[in-house]
Amino acid sequence: MTLDKSVLYDWDDVNVSIFKVVNGIHGGDMYDTFMTLLSEIGDRHNFPYYLGGLLVYALFGFVMKKIMGQGGVKPYLAGWLAVFMVLIGGYAAEGVVIGHMKSYFSYPRPYVALSHDEVRVIEHRSDNDDMKSFPSGHAAFTTLMVIGLFPMLSIALRFAGVFLIIGVCWSRLALGVHFPADVLAGFFIALIIVWVMRAVVHFVLHKVLGLRH
Repeated sequence: MTLDKSVLYDWDDVNVSIFKVVNGIHGGDMYDTFMTLLSEIGDRHNFPYYLGGLLVYALFGFVMKKIMGQGGVKPYLAGWLAVFMVLIGGYAAEGVVIGHMKSYFSYPRPYVALSHDEVRVIEHRSDNDDMKSFPSGHAAFTTLMVIGLFPMLSIALRFAGVFLIIGVCWSRLALGVHFPADVLAGFFIALIIVWVMRAVVHFVLHKVLGLRH
């Protein structure tokens, strides 16, 4: 059997069915506002602010280690250097890959693919975005940030990050702009990008610069 869009993307209509269930939830104005907030958190245009905040946090940790006379300063700095390299390189790669895939596949967003009475649209996109449903950039960016930060996060923060990924992915369906297949694709693409970037950064830091993190 030849695998085509009906199997790989539509999942024999399961993709649309799941979307309708999530998108059809009416939780009131607070729910809609929360979904919008989650989605805004996952917007890749926030990257400079997130990066700046992480830099301040990392420098604060460095200063506190020096003041308290704690050891492990070099591994701490090397760890953050590796994370920043992964995030910056991954951000660039994710933008290129997701952008190219959106243009190549040109899959319609739910409010285009389905009739108006089947979709509850909360987030309104420009006409230029109507055929850029696959894959989800929000899902990819959020996954990149969370998984990219994993080496420097506590167990509790890792769990919180995973829930954030789920929340952002859910919000894209709730707002009516993505199907489940879109957010899943964005999630897995980001995982691959982080894995590749970590391998590259590990090689550069360990083999070329001789650093340990």
